[in-house]
Amino acid sequence: MKYLIIFLFAAAASAVPMEEWNLFKAKYGKRYKTEDEEQKRMEIFLKKKQMIEEHNEKYKNGRETFHMKMNRFGDMTEEELSENLYRSYESNQRDNQSNVFVKSRRLNQLPDSIDWRMKGAVSPVRDQGNCWSSWAFSALGSLEGQTFKKRGELVQLSAQNLIDCSNAYGNLGCRGGRAAYAFNYIRDNGGVDLEQLYPYEAIDGLCRFKSAYIGAQDSGYTNIPRGDEDALEEAVVTVGPIAVTVDGSRSSFAHYSGGSSRELLKILKNSKRLHQSWYSSLAQAKRTSETNPALHKTDQIGLFYTINEDDRKRVFSLGGFPKPFMDNVKTFTESSIMIREPALEIIDYMKRADYSRPTIRYVLYGKAGLGKSLTVAHILHYAFSNGFYLLHVPWVWDWFRNNRIESVPSTFVEGLLDFPVISANWLKHFQSQNEHFLSGEDDKIIKTSKDYVWNQREMTPAGSPLSELVIHGINRIKYAGAVVSAIINELKSAASEGRCKVLVAVDGFNGFYSSESKVKAEDRSKVPPNKCSLVHCFLEATKQDWKGGAVVVTVDQKFGWAPANLSPFPLYLLTKKGFEHLDPFIPVEVKELTSEEFHSMLDYYEDRLWFQKGKGRDELAFLSNRNAGALMKLCSSL
Repeated sequence: MKYLIIFLFAAAASAVPMEEWNLFKAKYGKRYKTEDEEQKRMEIFLKKKQMIEEHNEKYKNGRETFHMKMNRFGDMTEEELSENLYRSYESNQRDNQSNVFVKSRRLNQLPDSIDWRMKGAVSPVRDQGNCWSSWAFSALGSLEGQTFKKRGELVQLSAQNLIDCSNAYGNLGCRGGRAAYAFNYIRDNGGVDLEQLYPYEAIDGLCRFKSAYIGAQDSGYTNIPRGDEDALEEAVVTVGPIAVTVDGSRSSFAHYSGGSSRELLKILKNSKRLHQSWYSSLAQAKRTSETNPALHKTDQIGLFYTINEDDRKRVFSLGGFPKPFMDNVKTFTESSIMIREPALEIIDYMKRADYSRPTIRYVLYGKAGLGKSLTVAHILHYAFSNGFYLLHVPWVWDWFRNNRIESVPSTFVEGLLDFPVISANWLKHFQSQNEHFLSGEDDKIIKTSKDYVWNQREMTPAGSPLSELVIHGINRIKYAGAVVSAIINELKSAASEGRCKVLVAVDGFNGFYSSESKVKAEDRSKVPPNKCSLVHCFLEATKQDWKGGAVVVTVDQKFGWAPANLSPFPLYLLTKKGFEHLDPFIPVEVKELTSEEFHSMLDYYEDRLWFQKGKGRDELAFLSNRNAGALMKLCSSL
């Protein structure tokens, strides 16, 4: 029996790799001539799979800056990739009689940098698929740039045309080729067709060139002397995009998926000086590999730490990052936050707090754009990573900024109005942030302390998991506001009894006391925040009548009105009523970026290849006044 169990376990363990191997073959259309060949390819695949998983685990823990994934190269060694990707075929039939680029010897007069993408001379990146056609895309990229300079418009040319038709010039279609042979073919052929009329297929095919479909022509090409990087630099600046070949056979390069990989820059830097103004002078982002906010220290202020993707999706997928920052997250494919003093101060308070005593309230204040929301995000990540329930309002103004928001008489507070859709969306946010609690072990789940009767037919009985309340509020949005109130009361009670810890975080808290609102009631009258039942819920959550948690709020001039909004201080922005509601509280100011933090942020942008290094840092400091939000806008895309 013991041997049988071991055998069955081994069989089950081997079934998973076989299933993944079969899926890989099916996805990429892999076929092998013999069983021995397939066995060899599967072993390569499994080794690469393990390498990718180990690398991505390091990425999640902040020890790598980019992530990888399996792709069509998964069954090939680096040696095979090198051989297939970058074959150079010597042709005895055609000797290269092209011109040679001559330097002007005026390198000191060249601009510090140039980006042909921003000028519109570079077409989007394309995937060559299972076809070794990089030579064709390289040649066409250069020709598209020259066509743009001549005509003022960007055309996308057909790589498939070159694959199918230039074999007589020395190219071997999907088995490799050279950009020089492609240029010779285009010159003699009278042009190359447009991509949209001769689309890419990633296979060798019959030549279907039609002169009516021509998108560009060339009259020859010019060689840059081998090893002459000064000539290459001058050519890129003065001529335009250049066809070059880079060794991309390393696994970390071939299986790159996203993030900041400096592999290409390392390859380029192996030469004496390639595009010094573009690559060798790029700054390195100042980072820490410590991803647990509880372990962040004051000597790490100004460094960036990366929130792993799983945490980001759970905590911030439905709100918590300012929109410009979220745009950067999508562009840079990572969520990196600078460690700053205000976040460390509150995290330190929370670590040392006595949770058997009434809840401490913290108020973040400062001028607009200085980083209050990202400070809250840092604190939220700390609380999430250290076992707190999260009751989080990402941005109060979102509740009142749209005149299409539905408002109906409240089902649980007489005289107030419910926002059913807003309340249901908040419940989804709560569910995402606290899923690990809501679906955890039975003895750790918070359960309702009383019956909640919604109507004659619907009731959530005492002893029900909190998740049932959440699901009821999402499915029956009429009662979503009442469910929010119930969840807050249940968590306050559980925290006071020592059964859990709770963080209440509200970004833009003074909006609860503002008169600004675009929401309309049924009679078309304006609904101010003090008439919203959801506001009532979170005013209850931020009272000091419970234990076992913390309250972190921000005040923002966005919600103030003259003359109060002329000052960022809580005394003015909260009004007397709001100030008295929170008093006593600990005020924490978020200030302008220090000089070190300012340059660290610019270093991060350079590291992400967001802009090229120039002489504009002093100008950016002046224009932004070292305001993090203003700097983000100045460095945003067009």
